[in-house]
Amino acid sequence: MVYGDSLSAGYGLPQKTGWVSMLEMQLKTQQSVYQIINASISGETTLGGLNRIEQALKRHRPNIIIVELGANDGLRGLPIKSIHDNLEAIVKVCKQNKASILLIGMRLPPNYGAT
Repeated sequence: MVYGDSLSAGYGLPQKTGWVSMLEMQLKTQQSVYQIINASISGETTLGGLNRIEQALKRHRPNIIIVELGANDGLRGLPIKSIHDNLEAIVKVCKQNKASILLIGMRLPPNYGAT
């Protein structure tokens, strides 16, 4: 399950051209047994992701979760500590549900100050 924001939802991109669609196509060419579920929402923040993670886990029951959140928090100037704490809580809930986690990081633009 991919759990992210507009970067994962493919906001503004032609259908099937976002990175999640490309990952899905690559897995199909390798005859992989994995099925991609894109549970990403454009505009999502880490707090929004934390608020809906349990429901997403219950609905989809993924074995692996790719978490891509935090860009909108950064663009809104939210404190790094709250971003960290929300991501840490998301990871904890995923682990409690026996899911493997890949946490995708990103850098804030330098005009937002030192992190």
